[in-house]
Amino acid sequence: MAKKPAPTSIFKNLYPAMAGPPQDIKEESGFFDAADGTDIFWRVWENEDAPKGLIVLVHGFGEHSARYHHVASAWVRAGYAVFSFDCRGHGRSGGKRAFIRAFSDYATDLEAVVEKARARYPDLNTYIFGHSNGGLITVYHSAYSSQTSQIKAYAITSPLLGFTEVPAVKEAAAKVLSVLAPALKLGTELDASKISRSIEVVKKYKEDPMVLSAATGRWFTETSKVTLALEEGVKKIQQPSLWIIAKSDEIVDSSASEKRFPDVGCEDKKLVLLPDHYHEVLNEPDWEVHAQSIIDWFGAHS
Repeated sequence: MAKKPAPTSIFKNLYPAMAGPPQDIKEESGFFDAADGTDIFWRVWENEDAPKGLIVLVHGFGEHSARYHHVASAWVRAGYAVFSFDCRGHGRSGGKRAFIRAFSDYATDLEAVVEKARARYPDLNTYIFGHSNGGLITVYHSAYSSQTSQIKAYAITSPLLGFTEVPAVKEAAAKVLSVLAPALKLGTELDASKISRSIEVVKKYKEDPMVLSAATGRWFTETSKVTLALEEGVKKIQQPSLWIIAKSDEIVDSSASEKRFPDVGCEDKKLVLLPDHYHEVLNEPDWEVHAQSIIDWFGAHS
């Protein structure tokens, strides 16, 4: 995709890894009880203007919603309310760290967030954006959720539709632990220098006390099951879908997303391949271009 200059107005004074939103953006947050009683932390970004649309944002594995202040603020300036949450076991939400009983926990939580967000903004068109594991949750929602008719369009970056090579010994250990000690954590051995080409983003990621450096066996096996199920499941997707894939991604297997995309069931779909980009597309040096592309996609489906 040819790069185009991003409009400067909505991106003024915004940058990846910023500690909070700028003064013109209002942030509100709180907690709600998930279906199983887990405390789920939510936050919303908005400004004084009446929004024209609602974006629900789903973060990736091991991170949290506060890493998206720059993206959410730009989207608010573009006319959207942005509603996000910390996935269970992440950030300020409850639950054992990096643990799920079943992948459906994530799916149920996202449906609850969509319901809560739409109750706050009942008259707005709704869109969902997800990154990495959040991208997988978003694809799962677009394929299987009963809410899809309420969603105008989806967009994802670097979805976790396949793992990079996992050592056989570690994979076998995860499968055993998933049954015998499902909440026991194993180090991810993630190389933080591969999340972004921005030195500052990598530095802040390493310093962030809420970033997780381990995963549980149950998370691995449940996520693996879903990536396999979606080999066929993507055929069920009917809502407009934008997939942005970083080809130099060493965190997830980008080739798995390329293989799945032709089978996505909807006709209104778009695949963007970024040859030189690392995993966190919206934390890359040219993040504004891709944040704008997502807004353009949502705007075309209003």
